[in-house]
Amino acid sequence: MDTETLVYHDDNLGDVALTVAEATVLIGIKRTRLKAEGRSANEEDIDRRLLRLFTYPDVVAATTEAAGIPWPLEFEEFLLLPDHLVSQWEQVVYRLNSHWLPSRENSEDDDQKKASVSTGD
Repeated sequence: MDTETLVYHDDNLGDVALTVAEATVLIGIKRTRLKAEGRSANEEDIDRRLLRLFTYPDVVAATTEAAGIPWPLEFEEFLLLPDHLVSQWEQVVYRLNSHWLPSRENSEDDDQKKASVSTGD
């Protein structure tokens, strides 16, 4: 299993080190569980809802060690992190787990399936 450690520093947060792993089945199911919990949360704010459904489960599930931030990281604490940190964190997560991103191939396949479906008129 490949891992990569992101080291981040800013004047407000200080030093942060996040070890991100290539997904195992256990990491994958953790991601799935966090997404399910996000769907069942009654988030009326669309931005918070999107973060609960996509970004938060992906970065938290793939992270095996964290220093410099509370861990395990609760959603409300996650929302207060600097955007620059989370952006870098996502890059590492998706570099190691590119299969978690929607692929162009899948989108084209879906488009072809939609185009070939008959309406039965």
